[in-house]
Parts: sequence; structure tokens; C-alpha cells
Amino acid sequence: TSAGRELVVFEKVQGARSLRQMLEATGPLRPSVATRHVTEVAQALEAVQAKRGGCHGDLRPEKVLVEPTGRTRVSDFGLAEASC
Repeated sequence: TSAGRELVVFEKVQGARSLRQMLEATGPLRPSVATRHVTEVAQALEAVQAKRGGCHGDLRPEKVLVEPTGRTRVSDFGLAEASC
């Protein structure tokens, strides 16, 4: 913390596209791919709940990033609510 405030630091994810960009470029995802992304998003949200006791508060396809490897990340947790 700095002067009693929490700071959030984000890793720069090289080459990642938002889920919105992917959907616009390729159309609907195969069920297996969609399931993997949804599972990884749910795990990220669960980790924030467990660690910070909050929720994202503004989750949408633009804030779900997919790395070139296929790994899914959730961005902009700076908007997370302390309690949901």
C-alpha cells in the first residue's frame, strides 16, 4: 500500500487479443474452446474473491484477454468492488 491505499499492478500480456476481438474475427467459438475460456475466467474471479474478498464489477468480453498460447486472462481488476 501507499499512504494507506492499495495499488494494483498489471502484467503486460504480449500479443493477447480480447475475447471481443476474437469473436469479431472468427465468429462463435467451438464449445470446447468456449468452455476452456469460461473455466479460466471463473478461476480468476474465484481467486480474486478468495484473496481480496471482492468481485470484478465490470466483466465483459473486452476485459477477457486470450494469449497466443490460448491462455485466458482477466484484466482491469482495478475496478473490483471490495464487497459484492
